[in-house]
Amino acid sequence: MALGGGVIGDLAGFVAATYMRGVPVVQIPTTLLAMVDASVGGKTAVDTPAGKNTVGAFHPPTFVVIDPATLASLPTRELRAGLAEVIKHGVIADGAEIDAVCALAPSLEAGHAPPPGLEALIERSVRIKAKDPWNLLLGGNWQLNKRWSIVAEVGGVLDRFQATGGAMFRF
Repeated sequence: MALGGGVIGDLAGFVAATYMRGVPVVQIPTTLLAMVDASVGGKTAVDTPAGKNTVGAFHPPTFVVIDPATLASLPTRELRAGLAEVIKHGVIADGAEIDAVCALAPSLEAGHAPPPGLEALIERSVRIKAKDPWNLLLGGNWQLNKRWSIVAEVGGVLDRFQATGGAMFRF
């Protein structure tokens, strides 16, 4: 059982994939980024001295439990990091996601964490991710996804908002 953010989910997923050639894993993400990305699909990896995500496996979770109430304790910056991933889903698969993020922005800036409407946004984003968890079916959009991810990873997870949303979207 993985209770935590993306790092915990990746580590637990990797261990579950490799222990006894695979045992079930349950993901219970507690960050927005983990809810809409890391907990869905089963891409698991750990960092090594050779680089980021260099050892990993594909091991989808048995099930995922998402409770948006866990987001209430997170700082706004953490929520923005997750919203950057939601924007990516909007760019790749459903432009309505971008509109929904923009609609949440005033509540987020006013300090409402989680802002009203976030639950529906999480659900739509998970559905998008679940359709193509390994980014194999997006055709030409795969390259966009890869470039977006490279830009987002340059400064680390918390800088996803600054690397993406901060320049293109004002929240």
